[in-house]
This record gives sequence, structure tokens and C-alpha cells, in this order.
Amino acid sequence: MTTQNSRTFSVLMIALVIVSGAVGLAMVTGTAAAQENNTTTTSTPSPTPTPSAEECENPELPQMDAARLYAPTRQIEAGQPGRIEGGFDLDNQAECSVVVEVRLVVQSGVSISGGSDWGSTAAGMVSTEFTITPEGSDTEDVAANVYSRNTGDARVDAEIEYWPKGHPDMSQSLDSQRFYFEVTEPTTPVEDDGGQDDDGGQAGGGSQGGDGGQGGDGGQVTEGGGGINIEIPNVGITTLVAGLAALAIIGMMYVAPKVGIKLRK
Repeated sequence: MTTQNSRTFSVLMIALVIVSGAVGLAMVTGTAAAQENNTTTTSTPSPTPTPSAEECENPELPQMDAARLYAPTRQIEAGQPGRIEGGFDLDNQAECSVVVEVRLVVQSGVSISGGSDWGSTAAGMVSTEFTITPEGSDTEDVAANVYSRNTGDARVDAEIEYWPKGHPDMSQSLDSQRFYFEVTEPTTPVEDDGGQDDDGGQAGGGSQGGDGGQGGDGGQVTEGGGGINIEIPNVGITTLVAGLAALAIIGMMYVAPKVGIKLRK
């Protein structure tokens, strides 16, 4: 009888140790998770934005010392596009920065590429925008290559608008300019990964590789870009405790018969 009681006591102690370990592990895990979740980051408030030094509160209508476009190359042939160039500079007495926008309007079959940073703003129109500062000593230059898919005459209309920086309501426009080009042979921009279409708009293509799928057991396996990422699902504390407790009970049921203890009558 004493031996039976001793064995029962041993099994109970083993079970107690397993359950205590499970509870202790759960408490440690929960404490660590709580500390991680309760960690606060002290952020420095962002300073109130102040007007840029280049902007003027009460600017006057800007005066341009130079604002013109011209076409040094008016003949278009294979391998040789037409060319539009220009220069812009502020009056010497200017005190505020000025934003300048140049727009080029093209007819069907004509495209603009190269030179300045042209972007498509509407069908058949491209534009570029830049800022001239009073401190700047150099003239701001712009340039554009003109291409045409059709022979004959090609036309490009130019519009120039400028205003004090931060005050587009004070914009002024210069007289529109029109440039004619003689196209003896069709020519188009050399396209690499992307180019501009007939309306001057940017066109381009790209592909994004990747193959992803859902793995079993709630894990996610993604593959792409030459690497494999495996995300392990989060396991809750309650689930962890229940699993360890079940393991302890199963252990008791397995160990007890080995030592001669019958848990069931």
C-alpha cells in the first residue's frame, strides 16, 4: 500500500511540475508580450511649418529679363529631330522667386521627347515647370526634341506662363508662339524601357514577378524577387497553456500504468 501511495505521489508531482512549468512559461510569455505592446515611443512634435524664404508675402508682378523660345533646327529627317530651345531669367530688381511653366501643344503624329523634364498634362500637350530665384545668376534653359511620323509640315504651339512662387493667382502669360518644321522623313524617339506617345505623354511597361500561396497551418509562404519568406502564425497564450496542460494529462495517463497506478476503476 505504501508503495502504491508513493507511486501515486510521484505521478502527481510530475504532473504538478509540468503544469507549473506550463503556467510559468505562459506568464513569462504574457509579460514579455505586454511589455512589448505597452512600450511607448516619445515623439517630438513637428515644428509648425514656416513660409519658405523664397516666397514673398506681398509680391509684385514679376518682370522677366529673358523669356523666349526659338527653333534652331526646323528640318526633321531620319535620325535628326527638330529642336526647340529657350532661356528664362528674372529682372535684376526682382526680389521674389518666380515659377515658370512652358507648355507645348502638338498636332497628331508629332511627339516631344528629350531635353527638359517634359510631362504629359493633356492629350496633345506636354509641359515643364521650374523655379527661378533672384539669387540665381544663370539663365534657366529649356529644350525639346520634336519628332514626327508624317512627312510634310509639323506644327508646335508654345505657351509660357509665370507667377510669383506661392501666388499662382498672379500668373501672367506671354504671347503664344508657333513653330513649323519641315519633315522630309518620318522619325520617332528611340524607346528603351519607355518613351512618349504621339501626344507627348509618357508610355512604358513593366512586369512584376512573384508567386505566392498560402501554406498549411495558417502559415504564409511567399516567393518573389529571388527569395522565400515564411511567416510563422502567432499563437495565443491561452492556446499555449491549454496545449501544455493537455500534454501533462496525456503524460499522466501514459506514465501511471507504467508505474502500476490505475487511474480508472
